[in-house]
Amino acid sequence: MIDAVVILAIGLSAGLYLGYSTDAREWTVVALGYGWAPVGLWVAATLGALRYNRYLLFFHWRRWVIAAALTAISISVLSTIFPADGALEHVSLGGKWGAVLGGTPAILAGLKIAGIVLVVPLIIRPKQAGTVYFRYGRRGLAGLQLGLVYAYVGAHLGARFLDQRFRILRYGMHRQSSGGKLLKMILIGPSKSPVRTRAYQGDTEVAPDMGFHPELEGDLDLPALSGLDDLPGSDLDGDWEAPNPGLIPTWDDKEPAPRKAPALTRAPAAPKAAKGSKSGWETPAVDLLSPSDTHHAPEAALQEMARLVESTLGDHGVRVEVTDIKAGPRIVRFGLVPGWVPRKGESSRATLGLDKDNADTSELERSRVKVQSILIREKDMALALKTPYLRIEAPVPGEALVGLEVPSPSPSKVHLREIMETPAFGRLAAKGGLPIALGQDTGGSPVALDLAALPHMLIAGATGSGKSVCINSIVASLMLTKTPDQLRMLMVDPKRVELTPFNGIPHLIGPVIVDAEEVNQSLRG
Repeated sequence: MIDAVVILAIGLSAGLYLGYSTDAREWTVVALGYGWAPVGLWVAATLGALRYNRYLLFFHWRRWVIAAALTAISISVLSTIFPADGALEHVSLGGKWGAVLGGTPAILAGLKIAGIVLVVPLIIRPKQAGTVYFRYGRRGLAGLQLGLVYAYVGAHLGARFLDQRFRILRYGMHRQSSGGKLLKMILIGPSKSPVRTRAYQGDTEVAPDMGFHPELEGDLDLPALSGLDDLPGSDLDGDWEAPNPGLIPTWDDKEPAPRKAPALTRAPAAPKAAKGSKSGWETPAVDLLSPSDTHHAPEAALQEMARLVESTLGDHGVRVEVTDIKAGPRIVRFGLVPGWVPRKGESSRATLGLDKDNADTSELERSRVKVQSILIREKDMALALKTPYLRIEAPVPGEALVGLEVPSPSPSKVHLREIMETPAFGRLAAKGGLPIALGQDTGGSPVALDLAALPHMLIAGATGSGKSVCINSIVASLMLTKTPDQLRMLMVDPKRVELTPFNGIPHLIGPVIVDAEEVNQSLRG
């Protein structure tokens, strides 16, 4: 009730003031015009929300910002409309204030509206909108750059075209060619056919772009040139001085015989190419690499570790059985099968003799050990095995096992030659791809991939984990299977540590790039 009285009092006061004051009424109309309608609605809704449900305004402030933007856009649109007569004839339907948001000309008003539309997303969703604006801004700049390049190329070609046609016109007017022939040559352009003259020395010359056009030959005034035979010192049997470029005529008399090019001396025979290579390159033999060491993990030590894992988990009430042991060069993987445990309450009932029908504990209802029970005992197993490095894989892909990976008690090295001599690597090399040797998996099986079949490749790891060794193995695999005429490489090493020793190998396009500013230019080149 009090709110209604306050609103009524404010409305009556404003009405009386505008009714008795002509200046106030005119200022109100000229200031915002019909824009008072959307502004009044937005202000009334905002005041109502603050009075009755202020949380609605706080939690949904983005909607109020959008409503304010729509109000500003409506005033901008009104500012572009000018009535034929009335108080708003010279200030538009949006008034003087609306001219700030829109006004004339219409293009300026459109740009202001577009600015409001672009700013609102940055206010309500700054991170998402900023990302989108940045991405499309880069694309727009790239398109603008490409457009400027094409505009420059088009202007250059256009200037060249006009220059050629002007030279043709000037040459035709100088030779007094007919209008039809001259028009034809202007439309078709300069002739590309080879022209041979007295200045010919054996090899045909391609006529310059502004050279003589055979189509105009019939229009030349050749009789006027017959008096040249009587000039003193004229010698038709001698060589003529070459005229200016673009003005080489074709003479009617017999051309001198073209000079024969000197016989080329036969180059010394190249050395016989190696087998399987057309350029004489040979791939290095795998025998250059160090042979692999015969190494087998001690079975007794692995069985002892397996029993230790079972006993450690059993002490904490987790029954498991180690049924699979795979020993790799650095890692040993134990395959754990969760055991059986009686359901809660069944074992105690049978022990106390309360279940007369089923008192045998072996016949009680059982359930599997939960995998989560094994995972939470990771620290206990690491303590029992005396190792800080332990990983649980639950489950092992393709197998009904929980994998427990621990460091091998007797680690061994994996040699590159050992992987390259495996059938898997040989099959990849026979297919003609880019085989690379990566090492062995946790089970000791060789790992070789075709680099050409990989969409991307990222080598990551902690310090000392073997990233540099992996890169060297990849480069060595490629050098031992591909000749320089089959594979070319470009190496970038800003740290100047890992790849700079490869400077000088024949597979490189150029020296190893160590300056980051040269990378983009080298890749484009």
